[in-house]
Amino acid sequence: MKKRRLLLVLSSCCSVLACGDEGGNDGQATDPIQQTPGPSDSAPPSQTPTTQTPTTQMPTATTAPMPSETAAPTPARPEYLPADESMDTIGTFLSQGLYEGDGWTAQTSAPREQSMVVSPHGRVRVHLTNTLVESIAAGNGGLGSESGQAHTFGSMAVKELYDDDDMLVGIAALLRQTDSDGWITYCYGPIERCATGMGPFTQDDPYFDLDSNTLTCRGCHAGNIFTTLDE
Repeated sequence: MKKRRLLLVLSSCCSVLACGDEGGNDGQATDPIQQTPGPSDSAPPSQTPTTQTPTTQMPTATTAPMPSETAAPTPARPEYLPADESMDTIGTFLSQGLYEGDGWTAQTSAPREQSMVVSPHGRVRVHLTNTLVESIAAGNGGLGSESGQAHTFGSMAVKELYDDDDMLVGIAALLRQTDSDGWITYCYGPIERCATGMGPFTQDDPYFDLDSNTLTCRGCHAGNIFTTLDE
């Protein structure tokens, strides 16, 4: 019995040694072979979903409409003035004596002598719009005026020219322009009664100046009206 058991043990040891020699690793166990997956076995490549960036609709730049450049509104023309500033309209206004109506004040009730030695107008009677009377009282005028402000729109002065027998021989007028501080000059009368060294002028061919000749009436008056109601 002891001899048979010894043979079985020796037989088992030989079997173990034989298995170790076949492994080629000096009796160490061999790692199992890891199979590299082939193309068909690989996981499908991850597909990154393509996202389309939404197109932002940029607001169209619009230019705000520029405010229209409108001229300053023309002031309403007072009824006591000539209907417009033309020579014919002013001439008709004066020949009809409309400067003696509402909105006007006469300086004197009858002709008077000239108030200034340098005046060429001689014996006169002066009429002023009430607007001009108020403007004079406020110190307005042209060169050297107290307020430094021009006479207000609606200002007009009419000077009747008389001879020594108090016969009307001409009329001179100054009308403040609508759209500027200038004055329109109108005059007819004997030689040198409208201006020194000028004339004579007639109603059909008066002296008329749209504030363009500085050497005549505007040259002396310079935007001033020298008549006052206390004379």
